[in-house]
Amino acid sequence: MNNEQEIDTLLDSFRSQFWLEKHQWFVRCHRKLMIDYSDVLLYTFPQTFAELNMDIMNISYKSTCPYDQNFGSCQQVRSLIYKSFLTMDLTLPHIYFSNIRHLSVHLPVDNQFWTVVKNLDQLTSLSVSSIDDNADHHLQILLDKAHYLYSLEITSWPSSLIPLVSNTSRSVRRLDLRQLTICYQQHSNSSSRTQIYRKFGCSRLGTQCEVLRIATESEKDILTLVNKMINIRILYTTCTSDKWKYADNVSSSRTSEIIERLKSSLPSTTTIKRVSGLYGFLQLWFR
Repeated sequence: MNNEQEIDTLLDSFRSQFWLEKHQWFVRCHRKLMIDYSDVLLYTFPQTFAELNMDIMNISYKSTCPYDQNFGSCQQVRSLIYKSFLTMDLTLPHIYFSNIRHLSVHLPVDNQFWTVVKNLDQLTSLSVSSIDDNADHHLQILLDKAHYLYSLEITSWPSSLIPLVSNTSRSVRRLDLRQLTICYQQHSNSSSRTQIYRKFGCSRLGTQCEVLRIATESEKDILTLVNKMINIRILYTTCTSDKWKYADNVSSSRTSEIIERLKSSLPSTTTIKRVSGLYGFLQLWFR
């Protein structure tokens, strides 16, 4: 559908007496405008789906409901991917989310965000990205409002900042930095990476973290993290020096080389194995 007239024609087909008067069924349409095409999401509401990708960069909203604001609460949506564009001043429909469990967002958020996301009281999982030099500050605003947040993922971060060193949260216990740290491996040297891991491990979030997913360059990086993160229980890592991590037809003695080297430097109660569900990953379990 490439124009507003087609959208109106589609919505008109749901404005019959059968839909509006007999059953009071209403339809809302989200249309994302692209260069060569447009994506259209059409659904009845109040909706029942649990996940919504809300990209307000190039989007229009229409519905068959004459009092759409009365159906604004999207209580069934548990997972929200919110994409914003700070230079656009858009008027969004009267919809808001009050039961979000997982949120994916790019920082800083736009002015519309807190209108759409009423609160973060139910949030347990957060995924963020940013290229803004004040990313730590923008992240802390979210952390301060998410009192039950357990899992935090960072996928990209400005190179001028060491992620999470200045951030705090009483509830976060799981951190996922794999995608971010893969980028670090490509654009930093061994010495600077060691400093990053050491500072992160000594930070508030680093010391209280119990489950960590991260990319490392060598056993030295792994040991640096383990020695600083005093509450770590499980560490998932894909390690560059683990040259057999993607090998399928190699003897077990070779694939276990890095495991044996790590065991010699860690407490005897540590369990280390390859993770079948996470290709190329090692799992270190500390008891």
